[in-house]
Amino acid sequence: MFDSVGFATEDFSALRYVQLAATGLYSELDLIADPDEPRDLFGMLLRMQGNIAAH
Repeated sequence: MFDSVGFATEDFSALRYVQLAATGLYSELDLIADPDEPRDLFGMLLRMQGNIAAH
């Protein structure tokens, strides 16, 4: 059962997720920002870049 939200992009994304979940060919991404300091978003990006460069 699927209840469409009325936005084509969200509906299509939900469809693709269901299709890919059945195959196991996907990686989950955490897309919710939870910054240590919400008023320093630029600093969060710089720290993230430093972490990526270190790996």
